[in-house]
Amino acid sequence: MNKRIVILGAGESGAGAAVLAKKEGLDVFVSDMSKIADKYKQMLNDRHIEWEGSAYGRENFECRRDHQESWHTRYGTDGEKST
Repeated sequence: MNKRIVILGAGESGAGAAVLAKKEGLDVFVSDMSKIADKYKQMLNDRHIEWEGSAYGRENFECRRDHQESWHTRYGTDGEKST
């Protein structure tokens, strides 16, 4: 089983940490309560890193998923799912 990491915050440091964690072989998920800058979304997408962020508050989450099922469903973690 691969080790998993959740990174909170998708700014320069969070996106950079996600890239490094992915490079080290971890299963990475990034979450930000704010809108994620397009350059960081692209950085995460290019490396097939799952992410979620809010464009205009918690009711308007945007997300990128490689799979139909959510992180929460796959790994059995508690928390609010984004669609």
